Amino acid sequence: MFLLRLTGSWFLIVAMIAFVYDGTKTLGNPDVWVITSFLDHWQSLHPHSLQGAKSAIETKLHPSLWDPVLTSVLGLPAWLVLGAIGVLLFYLGRKRTRLNIYTN
Repeated sequence: MFLLRLTGSWFLIVAMIAFVYDGTKTLGNPDVWVITSFLDHWQSLHPHSLQGAKSAIETKLHPSLWDPVLTSVLGLPAWLVLGAIGVLLFYLGRKRTRLNIYTN
């Protein structure tokens, strides 16, 4: 549980960094809103792993899973994708309360 919360926190921190990155690029050119997709970040940071993930998904799972499904998710803003993953991991790793039910 702790590991899920910790990983979720890291994803949320990286999502905030991506949001600040887009914000500073927008402040540099106030006429245009800059929204960088997760795919653009992945392409600029490590293109070889992107190609490896694409070929692995197309060969091992299904070719149509990459093009319409994952490219639409990866085309979303990076801060939104990373934030959603972080919130999901944080929710899955939450501390659950014990519920006592008494019957008469």
